[in-house]
Amino acid sequence: KALDGLRAFNKDSNFYPGFAKNYISKVVRRGAADDERIGYVKEAATLVGSCEGLLRGEEDGLSGAGAAKEATTRVKKAQSLIAKFLAESGVEDERVAAYVAAH
Repeated sequence: KALDGLRAFNKDSNFYPGFAKNYISKVVRRGAADDERIGYVKEAATLVGSCEGLLRGEEDGLSGAGAAKEATTRVKKAQSLIAKFLAESGVEDERVAAYVAAH
């Protein structure tokens, strides 16, 4: 099931970076495309997207439990980057605050 979700995610890997850019462009008058906060989401999306190949065994030296452990590490890093984006973007919501605090 994880691979199905990753395949779906990778169909439009620019969705979340595009969403982040649209959000930032509402906050910043100029240069939203170059805003470092969008870079956090781009990196997070790349990390999550890379897990598909990893779990399929397409990365040398990793398979089985080793691949699963590496995928978990990548997802945790992605969660941290998303939390950083949210914290620095001024999003105010109880659920967002809890997510940021947890990551």
